[in-house]
Amino acid sequence: MTEKELNRLADLIVEKLIGAQEENDAQFKKELAEIQALNPDLEIGTITQEELIKQEIEPLEELMAEQIANEEYLEAKKTHDKIEELKKKYKL
Repeated sequence: MTEKELNRLADLIVEKLIGAQEENDAQFKKELAEIQALNPDLEIGTITQEELIKQEIEPLEELMAEQIANEEYLEAKKTHDKIEELKKKYKL
């Protein structure tokens, strides 16, 4: 098989894969729309890693505030350290 024939074969495979993916995407969107229609309160979306980490930090900050209010300073320090570790790790 020549290089030209190999490239043509590769192009045909890619076209077939893209077509199959487009069909799968369309089916997924259809199923998602059906699920939303059956569950009007359902929220569907995407979330970034940064948003996930912020969601993890928020309750820790609330916990730390509670610990400070209750004069649990050692526990508050541990919680603070966890928060700072997450912020540093994910550059927030």
